[in-house]
Amino acid sequence: MPGPLQANPEYLAQITAEITSIREWLDVTKYLGVAAATILIYDILSTLDEEINCIGISLFYVLGSIVVMWIVTAMLMVRIWVIYGKSRWFLFGILTSFLVITVPTIIIHVVSLMSSHWVHNP
Repeated sequence: MPGPLQANPEYLAQITAEITSIREWLDVTKYLGVAAATILIYDILSTLDEEINCIGISLFYVLGSIVVMWIVTAMLMVRIWVIYGKSRWFLFGILTSFLVITVPTIIIHVVSLMSSHWVHNP
């Protein structure tokens, strides 16, 4: 009956060196992650006042973004309608689904905007 495997000492030393090297690289990766997070937090905190001023002035351009989304949606709907052979039933279905999704969304947004408290930006 054979005994336990006899490993070559040079081979074991090589494996040990590789494992140590991998562990050191993992430590370096952790340190770089901490450094990157520190730089990100510093950048956010150092430009926070400018960011608040820019966001407060812009008021998010809500109406403009809604119009752009509707235009893009209409273009995609026309493309899908053409791909599916310009069927009237398909056009009816896609327009109906658009209205079923859009009308409640608009109502929910209007209700939430009416209940919001807006503060004028000085």
